[in-house]
Amino acid sequence: MIVFSAGNTRGRFSARLLFMLLTAVFFFGCGQKSFPVPPDRPAASAVGDLAHVVGEGRVKLSWSTPSCDDCISMVYRFRQPLSEPFCPSCPIPFTRVSEVPSELSGGKEKIVHMERIDAGYRYIFKVNIHSAGAPGPDSNLVKFDY
Repeated sequence: MIVFSAGNTRGRFSARLLFMLLTAVFFFGCGQKSFPVPPDRPAASAVGDLAHVVGEGRVKLSWSTPSCDDCISMVYRFRQPLSEPFCPSCPIPFTRVSEVPSELSGGKEKIVHMERIDAGYRYIFKVNIHSAGAPGPDSNLVKFDY
């Protein structure tokens, strides 16, 4: 037990050492200390008008051109046999099937992606805009059975 008294030099030394250790832990604790830095660019906006047309064993997806110059539209697909039950509350395991840079839209107002589909499957598609390597929010989902 440490007793703090005027004549106890060992107790004063221990108290100073404890104070310095606690101060060091407080100021130099875990992690990097610096001011928060905002991201370089805001994330791209979400695609809100993803639409589809199914016909002749193909699906045609279309959406509005993103408003940024160096954006990439990532197309994601979920495919499941109709014989398997669909779990609406489970997370959907999407697979990326295409990347469309914004400069490939050719100045058109809509971007179009066509893909072959097989009969007997449930399909769900979504589009995500990536700007400066950072993904934006997901688009609306397009769901259909073929």
